[in-house]
Amino acid sequence: MKRNKLFKNFRKMVNSNRMITVLILLLVQLLYFGFVCFSIYKEWYYATIVTFIVQVVVALTIISTERNSAYKIGWILLVFALPLFGCVFYLVYGLNISNKKLRKKIRIAKQENTPSNTSADTFNKLAEELPSQLSFCEYLSKQGYPAYQNTSVKFFPNGQEFFADVIQNLKTAKKQIFIEMFIIEEGEIWDEMLSIIKQRAEQGVIVNIIYDDMGSIAKVRKRYYKKLSQIDNVECVKFNDVKPFLFNSINNRDHRKIIIIDDIAYTGGINIADEYANKVVRFGHWLDHGVRLCGEGANGVISMFMDIWNAFSPNKVQKDSLIAKPSLSDGIVQPFGTNPFNKTDIAYNVFLDAINRANKYIYISTPYFIPDDTLSLAIKHAAQRGVDVRILVPYIPDKKIPYRLTKANFRPLVKQGVKFYYYKQGFNHAKTFVSDDQLAFVGTANLDYISMFLNFECGVMLYNNSQIQEISSHFLSVFDQSILVDNQHLKQTAFGRFVDKLLVTIEMFF
Repeated sequence: MKRNKLFKNFRKMVNSNRMITVLILLLVQLLYFGFVCFSIYKEWYYATIVTFIVQVVVALTIISTERNSAYKIGWILLVFALPLFGCVFYLVYGLNISNKKLRKKIRIAKQENTPSNTSADTFNKLAEELPSQLSFCEYLSKQGYPAYQNTSVKFFPNGQEFFADVIQNLKTAKKQIFIEMFIIEEGEIWDEMLSIIKQRAEQGVIVNIIYDDMGSIAKVRKRYYKKLSQIDNVECVKFNDVKPFLFNSINNRDHRKIIIIDDIAYTGGINIADEYANKVVRFGHWLDHGVRLCGEGANGVISMFMDIWNAFSPNKVQKDSLIAKPSLSDGIVQPFGTNPFNKTDIAYNVFLDAINRANKYIYISTPYFIPDDTLSLAIKHAAQRGVDVRILVPYIPDKKIPYRLTKANFRPLVKQGVKFYYYKQGFNHAKTFVSDDQLAFVGTANLDYISMFLNFECGVMLYNNSQIQEISSHFLSVFDQSILVDNQHLKQTAFGRFVDKLLVTIEMFF
């Protein structure tokens, strides 16, 4: 037992060293670039004039882009605060110049994977039962994400129940296991899953695994994907390899969490790591949500997996993997994904639309609450209209600056009647909302700039589904065990308020 613990600690140290190495190399390059900029300013007489012209051109380029206003303001501030560096930084990371190959791969894979259309019967059913949501369902359908009937749904209020169900179904897998994760970490949960995966692969089950290199950089070894690929019938790839070069983009991470076992699909906020099932304690009790689809709706999740997998592997997943058959119909489900390269900002529109359409209540769970002005105004207006708006955030943070930003956004909303709750038992990682007993979302998108505009995300919309009541009841139960934010929690010094306002100005970088 002690030997296993020592081995795990050593393995974590080795994995962490890669992240430290990358950060040190990036810092060295950053300092060198700063030195070059300083030298140019010092030696070249016309440097100031040329730099100002470049700043204006870059600022006008930012303004002309079809992006969120607050996102533009943050970049413009950086460009004028740090002239040469800000301009180059925007060209590399803001315009994603270094991600052209990734963009092309995913565009081609998406084009080849032509989605099915929402049936007229499904639209008619929604028009009859929930006409207020019909136009938004049509919007997601036009983006390539059809809605489905003939699907049974199961909501999981924690990681323990989620993984118990996943592991049980892994044991009976017959044709395919697909996994797409932001984080895979070696530990009790993954070790058990991998042991079963090996057994099923020996029986001829095809296994495809993709994990994000940034998300898993300190969790598994650099070439872990190659080790997994050595197992018969198993192929594993890394998404968007992290390289220690300043001008190699680290944006556009695969933040999705998808597990597919034959014709069963899972998604939600849960990564494959022990803390998500509370096997280890990092920030108190870990709260997270997941959802399982059985039936036609599972094909929508399988199709989303194909969009990413087929961009990276020569062994493409074919249409014959869409094997989910009709199940007991329970309302309407609509799995969807986001793609930062097509600039449609689907996750952002999902949240904004749900807030604007809410009549009685909307409960939101997010680990990071960093909305732009438009979302903040929508939330304020909902509260002013008499909608019961409640937002659940962590009590124990995992990241200090985003947590500070989360709390910095409380004051103006609390004044309008919005209720914020700290999850008293620890860290809330769930990305979920429910509204009016008619609509719910369970997925991977945080309420922050990175999730809304930069990452690949996914989730499932539920319309008039029986699990909506389960989700609503779960929220109410958690609120009862949480701390309601009041004026006492909002008290700050003048300096603290100044820091908050400064952070809010540049919050798009978090």
